[in-house]
Amino acid sequence: MFTSQFGVLLNKSISGSVRCVELANLDSDTDMEIIVGDGTIVSMSCQGHLTIFESDGTQTWQSSDLGKTVTRVKAADMDGDGNMECEFEGYNLE
Repeated sequence: MFTSQFGVLLNKSISGSVRCVELANLDSDTDMEIIVGDGTIVSMSCQGHLTIFESDGTQTWQSSDLGKTVTRVKAADMDGDGNMECEFEGYNLE
């Protein structure tokens, strides 16, 4: 799943520096999705995103700017409804 081709694709698709990665089956198919948290500092403020990729490297979703550098992401069924949720931690400079 993690090939050098995927690494090149990942570097082109992420707007900041990759800070964390989580693997989870978010859509209940047979493949794991890759959840990437990124972050960068621009003009003394932090920017960050969560981006989701299929196992083949196809980007399927990206959040808007979260206003934080994402340092941790976790996927789990947090409310017991059978669907996966994602939570993240991050920091800003304020």
